[in-house]
Order: sequence, then structure tokens, then C-alpha cells
Amino acid sequence: MRWIVKVVLSLFLITSYAVAIVSAFSVDPSTIKATSIKAGKEYQVLVSTDSGGYFLKVFNAGKTDSKYKVTLMSCKEYGCDPYIGYEEIPDTKWLEVAEPDLSVPAGKTGYFKGVSVKVPKSKKYYGKKYQAVVKVTEESVAGRTMNVEVVLPLWLEVEKKK
Repeated sequence: MRWIVKVVLSLFLITSYAVAIVSAFSVDPSTIKATSIKAGKEYQVLVSTDSGGYFLKVFNAGKTDSKYKVTLMSCKEYGCDPYIGYEEIPDTKWLEVAEPDLSVPAGKTGYFKGVSVKVPKSKKYYGKKYQAVVKVTEESVAGRTMNVEVVLPLWLEVEKKK
């Protein structure tokens, strides 16, 4: 009887691990900070000028090609609070993603580009520090039991009026 219980338990554990198929991707950088923003001007948010300049780098460590989506939202929309010293971004319309979708072959790196910010020209925004949330999700794939999202802060620092 003990032998039967051990075999059944072993089979259960093996099959439990076998069905847990998850996505495998990484995002770089882990935080984004845009400083010296002048209210009333539009800026491209670039973390690097490599590969023609990009906002975010995604590495697909999986064995199949994958599609990713970047979403910019307020902390409140995501369900978190801004970091100490930062305020909730008053309007996510300040942020724009020209190309929110990205396809990356297995084992390769892709780049999100075309992210811009424009803080309205108003004295109430001068010298302020705002936070938004960047969320990267992988498109659902048939047979996958779990999907992963990567979330990172986007800090915006507006210059004081001179």
C-alpha cells in the first residue's frame, strides 16, 4: 500500500511540474527617469541611443517567437502609489507610444521605440516630479498556463521656470 501511495504521489508531482508553462522574457532598464523636461515641449524618451535609440529593450528567452505590448498608465490605474518624492502623473495623455506592439523572435532582442512625453505649459507643473507606470505584457499563447507582466516606474522631472 505504501508503495502505491508513493508512485501516485510521484506521478502527481511530475505532472504538476510538466503543465506549468510560463513565458520567459526580460526588460531593460528596470527604471526610466526623464529629467530636465521643459513644460510645453515634446520629448522622445530614450534610454539609449544604441540601435537607433530606444525606450525599452525586450529579450525573448523563450523557445518560440513572441509578441509584446507596452502600456503607459498612472499609478492609480495600476493600483500602486508613487515613490517618495514623486506625485501621480495628472494626465496619461502627456505620454504617447507610437508603436505599442513588438514581435521578437525566440532568443532575440527587440526594442520599443517612439515613446514621447509633453507636459503642458502651465506654471503649476514647473519644478514637479511625476511618476507613471510602464507595463510590458506578452501576448497569450495557446497551451501556456501563466502569462507574466513586467512593471517599472517612469519618472518625469519638470524643470523649474527660469
